Order: sequence, then C-alpha cells, then structure tokens
Amino acid sequence: MKVTTEKNLAVLLACITLQIGISSMLRKKRKHKRWRNRRWWVRPINLQRDILDDYSVLVKELKKDKNLFFRYTRMSLEVHNNLLKKISPALMKTSLRKPLTPEQCLLITLRYLLSSFLIL
Repeated sequence: MKVTTEKNLAVLLACITLQIGISSMLRKKRKHKRWRNRRWWVRPINLQRDILDDYSVLVKELKKDKNLFFRYTRMSLEVHNNLLKKISPALMKTSLRKPLTPEQCLLITLRYLLSSFLIL
C-alpha cells in the first residue's frame, strides 16, 4: 500500500511539473507571437516620405502664395510661424525612428480641424 501511494505521488508530482513547464512555454510563445508579424521597421512606402509627402510638395508651394496659404490654414504665414515657435518644444519627440517635424504636425492638425468644420 505504501509503495502504491509513493508511485501515485511521484506520478502526480511529474504531472504537475509537466503542466507548469507547458504553461510556461505557452506563455513565452504568446508573448513573442505579437512581434512575429512585423517585417519592417518602416514600411517601404514610407521610406520616400521626405520627397513625396504632402508637406514637401504642397506646403512649400503654399508658402510662396500668401492668399493660398491663408485659404489652406485659415491663418497668415506670420501667425503660423509664431504659433509654431510657441508649440514646437511640446511637439518634439525623441524616438529611434525619424518623427514628423513640429511644422508637419501643426499643419496636419490645422487641416484636420478645418475639414471637420467644413463638414458640419
């Protein structure tokens, strides 16, 4: 009777150890699974953002024409530059990737706000 109890205890202990090992492996697998699908640090379409984006093409042309710039942003170039100077420190990010410039963030925000007012 004592031998059977010791065998049952050994089997039970082995099962518990195996279950702990399997659950630990599954937890590690789930943790690494979410990063498995990432193929690029920056998607290839975004590598040419400096050359082909709206900012580099359109905004540089808008700055040449004050009336068109006002229609696009609803503020003069001087007001825009003053606002940009005040909020630039808050928009700066430290990142390993190249972030949007504060001026790009400001123009995107202004355009978004203007488009929502036009829809209403």
